[in-house]
Amino acid sequence: MLYHHYSLLCLGFHGIPVPRPNRVGKDGSLEEIAKDNRRAVFGCPYCGCVCVYSGREVRDQLVHTPDPFLMGGCRLAILRAECDGTNCEAQKVIHTVQDAAVGTWITKVDPRNWHFHESAVCDRGHRLRLVDSERLKFVPILEAPF
Repeated sequence: MLYHHYSLLCLGFHGIPVPRPNRVGKDGSLEEIAKDNRRAVFGCPYCGCVCVYSGREVRDQLVHTPDPFLMGGCRLAILRAECDGTNCEAQKVIHTVQDAAVGTWITKVDPRNWHFHESAVCDRGHRLRLVDSERLKFVPILEAPF
């Protein structure tokens, strides 16, 4: 049996797993999210590159293993970030993948060592950064940003 796996290709050529997008058509096509073109910042769990992605960049692959999100192996989470703007009230989150069973980092690169691409900005265009790295905390979310 073949299963759909959805991912984003990071700048380091790693596949960032993402849950099934909300706007997948009934026929399984990604046409709806490509039209909508929402954007979200993701941290690659393999190399630590933090970059912005759009719904158009979601890839669909058929593989022989069940989707880890549907099987409960991992979940999407966000980290709250700061930006370089003064008194900026814009949303500042970085999406990444968390091990659902134990609630620990699934990343191979500690977030304190993540590197931010110039595209990783808040909704008002200020560059994102992590602050107070001693208290980084995942906040699980239930649906994909696309």
